[in-house]
Amino acid sequence: MKGDPSTESVVTQDNQDLNSAGASRLLRTIHSSYGDRRRCVRVNGMSSWYQGITLDLVRRRAEHNDGEIGTLEELSLHQQDIERLENLNKWCRNLRILYLHANLIPRIENVKQLKRLEYLNLAMNNVQRIENLEGCENLRKLDLTLNFIAEVTGVHNLSNNIHLREL
Repeated sequence: MKGDPSTESVVTQDNQDLNSAGASRLLRTIHSSYGDRRRCVRVNGMSSWYQGITLDLVRRRAEHNDGEIGTLEELSLHQQDIERLENLNKWCRNLRILYLHANLIPRIENVKQLKRLEYLNLAMNNVQRIENLEGCENLRKLDLTLNFIAEVTGVHNLSNNIHLREL
Protein backbone atom coordinates (compact mmCIF):
# COMPACT_ATOMS: atom_id res chain seq x y z
CA MET A 1 0.00 0.00 0.00
CA LYS A 2 3.02 2.22 -0.23
CA GLY A 3 2.22 5.52 -1.88
CA ASP A 4 -1.51 5.12 -1.31
CA PRO A 5 -2.74 8.48 0.07
CA SER A 6 -5.56 6.79 1.98
CA THR A 7 -3.02 4.81 4.03
CA GLU A 8 -0.99 6.25 6.86
CA SER A 9 1.85 4.68 8.79
CA VAL A 10 2.02 5.49 12.46
CA VAL A 11 5.18 5.22 14.53
CA THR A 12 5.27 5.81 18.26
CA GLN A 13 7.07 8.94 19.37
CA ASP A 14 9.93 7.00 20.93
CA ASN A 15 10.03 4.45 18.04
CA GLN A 16 9.12 1.60 20.38
CA ASP A 17 7.51 -1.50 19.04
CA LEU A 18 3.91 -1.90 20.23
CA ASN A 19 2.48 -5.24 21.23
CA SER A 20 -0.80 -6.29 19.64
CA ALA A 21 -2.97 -4.85 22.44
CA GLY A 22 -1.07 -1.55 22.37
CA ALA A 23 -1.39 -1.33 18.60
CA SER A 24 -5.12 -2.02 18.82
CA ARG A 25 -5.51 0.71 21.46
CA LEU A 26 -3.57 3.14 19.29
CA LEU A 27 -5.73 2.28 16.27
CA ARG A 28 -8.88 3.00 18.32
CA THR A 29 -7.42 6.35 19.42
CA ILE A 30 -6.55 7.26 15.86
CA HIS A 31 -10.00 6.20 14.71
CA SER A 32 -11.69 8.47 17.20
CA SER A 33 -9.75 11.50 15.99
CA TYR A 34 -10.32 11.17 12.24
CA GLY A 35 -13.17 13.06 10.66
CA ASP A 36 -12.74 11.49 7.23
CA ARG A 37 -15.37 9.04 6.06
CA ARG A 38 -13.03 6.13 5.48
CA ARG A 39 -9.32 5.89 6.00
CA CYS A 40 -6.81 3.09 6.35
CA VAL A 41 -4.44 3.31 9.28
CA ARG A 42 -1.38 1.07 9.75
CA VAL A 43 0.29 0.44 13.10
CA ASN A 44 3.12 -2.11 13.35
CA GLY A 45 1.91 -3.96 10.30
CA MET A 46 -1.70 -3.98 11.53
CA SER A 47 -4.07 -2.05 9.33
CA SER A 48 -7.62 -1.04 9.95
CA TRP A 49 -10.34 0.83 8.12
CA TYR A 50 -12.32 3.39 10.05
CA GLN A 51 -15.81 4.33 8.94
CA GLY A 52 -17.23 7.41 10.61
CA ILE A 53 -20.21 9.73 10.41
CA THR A 54 -19.24 12.77 8.39
CA LEU A 55 -21.01 16.00 7.64
CA ASP A 56 -21.11 15.04 3.97
CA LEU A 57 -22.81 11.71 4.73
CA VAL A 58 -25.42 13.37 6.95
CA ARG A 59 -26.12 16.06 4.33
CA ARG A 60 -26.54 13.45 1.59
CA ARG A 61 -28.97 11.52 3.78
CA ALA A 62 -30.84 14.76 4.59
CA GLU A 63 -31.69 15.47 0.95
CA HIS A 64 -35.41 15.44 1.79
CA ASN A 65 -34.63 18.40 4.07
CA ASP A 66 -32.68 20.27 1.35
CA GLY A 67 -29.42 19.26 3.00
CA GLU A 68 -30.25 21.33 6.09
CA ILE A 69 -29.16 19.27 9.08
CA GLY A 70 -29.79 21.67 11.97
CA THR A 71 -33.57 21.18 11.73
CA LEU A 72 -33.46 17.52 10.75
CA GLU A 73 -35.91 15.35 12.71
CA GLU A 74 -35.37 11.97 11.06
CA LEU A 75 -32.14 10.45 9.78
CA SER A 76 -31.41 7.07 8.27
CA LEU A 77 -27.78 5.95 8.37
CA HIS A 78 -28.37 2.21 8.15
CA GLN A 79 -25.94 -0.12 6.34
CA GLN A 80 -23.10 2.42 6.18
CA ASP A 81 -20.42 0.35 8.02
CA ILE A 82 -20.37 3.04 10.72
CA GLU A 83 -18.07 2.10 13.59
CA ARG A 84 -18.70 4.96 15.99
CA LEU A 85 -21.71 7.02 16.97
CA GLU A 86 -20.36 10.57 16.78
CA ASN A 87 -21.04 14.15 15.69
CA LEU A 88 -24.83 13.82 15.50
CA ASN A 89 -25.09 15.31 18.99
CA LYS A 90 -23.44 18.46 17.60
CA TRP A 91 -25.03 18.69 14.15
CA CYS A 92 -28.56 17.29 14.55
CA ARG A 93 -29.89 18.15 17.99
CA ASN A 94 -33.52 18.09 16.80
CA LEU A 95 -33.49 14.43 15.79
CA ARG A 96 -36.59 12.50 16.82
CA ILE A 97 -35.95 9.32 14.82
CA LEU A 98 -32.51 7.83 14.16
CA TYR A 99 -31.97 4.65 12.13
CA LEU A 100 -28.51 3.16 12.59
CA HIS A 101 -29.29 -0.52 12.08
CA ALA A 102 -26.90 -2.88 10.29
CA ASN A 103 -23.68 -1.01 11.07
CA LEU A 104 -20.63 -1.89 13.19
CA ILE A 105 -21.27 0.29 16.23
CA PRO A 106 -19.88 -1.33 19.41
CA ARG A 107 -20.98 1.30 21.93
CA ILE A 108 -23.87 3.67 22.56
CA GLU A 109 -22.25 7.06 22.99
CA ASN A 110 -22.61 10.76 22.17
CA VAL A 111 -26.42 10.77 22.26
CA LYS A 112 -27.05 12.45 25.62
CA GLN A 113 -27.66 15.82 23.95
CA LEU A 114 -30.37 14.40 21.70
CA LYS A 115 -33.15 15.45 24.10
CA ARG A 116 -35.92 15.09 21.48
CA LEU A 117 -34.94 11.60 20.32
CA GLU A 118 -37.97 9.30 20.45
CA TYR A 119 -36.81 6.28 18.46
CA LEU A 120 -33.28 4.89 18.23
CA ASN A 121 -32.69 1.84 16.05
CA LEU A 122 -29.33 0.19 16.71
CA ALA A 123 -30.39 -3.31 15.64
CA MET A 124 -27.74 -5.54 14.06
CA ASN A 125 -24.69 -3.73 15.40
CA ASN A 126 -21.97 -4.74 17.87
CA VAL A 127 -23.42 -3.04 20.97
CA GLN A 128 -22.32 -4.80 24.15
CA ARG A 129 -23.89 -2.68 26.90
CA ILE A 130 -26.92 -0.48 27.40
CA GLU A 131 -25.41 2.86 28.41
CA ASN A 132 -25.27 6.62 27.85
CA LEU A 133 -28.97 7.14 27.15
CA GLU A 134 -29.80 9.12 30.30
CA GLY A 135 -30.08 12.44 28.44
CA CYS A 136 -32.52 11.11 25.85
CA GLU A 137 -35.51 12.31 27.84
CA ASN A 138 -38.13 11.59 25.17
CA LEU A 139 -36.89 8.15 24.13
CA ARG A 140 -39.94 5.93 23.59
CA LYS A 141 -38.48 3.06 21.60
CA LEU A 142 -35.00 1.53 21.60
CA ASP A 143 -34.23 -1.31 19.21
CA LEU A 144 -31.15 -3.35 20.12
CA THR A 145 -32.18 -6.54 18.31
CA LEU A 146 -29.27 -8.81 17.29
CA ASN A 147 -26.48 -7.16 19.24
CA PHE A 148 -23.94 -8.62 21.65
CA ILE A 149 -25.42 -7.59 24.98
CA ALA A 150 -24.26 -10.32 27.34
CA GLU A 151 -25.71 -8.99 30.58
CA VAL A 152 -28.89 -7.00 30.92
CA THR A 153 -27.50 -5.19 33.97
CA GLY A 154 -27.37 -1.96 31.98
CA VAL A 155 -31.16 -1.76 31.92
CA HIS A 156 -31.08 0.16 35.21
CA ASN A 157 -29.38 2.95 33.23
CA LEU A 158 -32.72 3.50 31.50
CA SER A 159 -34.54 4.49 34.68
CA ASN A 160 -34.42 8.19 33.71
CA ASN A 161 -36.05 7.45 30.36
CA ILE A 162 -39.59 7.66 31.73
CA HIS A 163 -41.22 7.65 28.27
CA LEU A 164 -39.53 4.43 27.15
CA ARG A 165 -42.21 1.92 26.24
CA GLU A 166 -40.45 -0.49 23.93
CA LEU A 167 -37.05 -2.15 24.26
